[in-house]
Amino acid sequence: MVFLFFEVGGGEIMLIMFFVLVFFGSKKIPELARGLGKGMREFKDASAGIRREIQMEADKLKSDINVTDIQKEADKFRQGMSLDTERTVVPDPSRADTKSPDPGTASSEGDAPTPNPTPVPRTDA
Repeated sequence: MVFLFFEVGGGEIMLIMFFVLVFFGSKKIPELARGLGKGMREFKDASAGIRREIQMEADKLKSDINVTDIQKEADKFRQGMSLDTERTVVPDPSRADTKSPDPGTASSEGDAPTPNPTPVPRTDA
């Protein structure tokens, strides 16, 4: 028989039990086992109590926060965002000019003419 956690076989367990018997004696072993059992039970009860408290707090938070209202608000926001992306600006062909403006000339609104960009020579040193 091999325990996977400690990789201790049957012979090693018998040797450990023999040393425990020699160290503590046959009268003290039941008391030690009882104390170990009580300690394990207290640990189990404490961990169950902590788990129960955490679950109660989580349930309280769920009841405090109305999740359905938040989901509705998020859905409205998502729907509004999808409507904004569907609204693309399409130029009206009946209002468009037949010729494209020359970048060096003034627009019809009386703006100053935009200068033609001049290429800048690259200097690789």
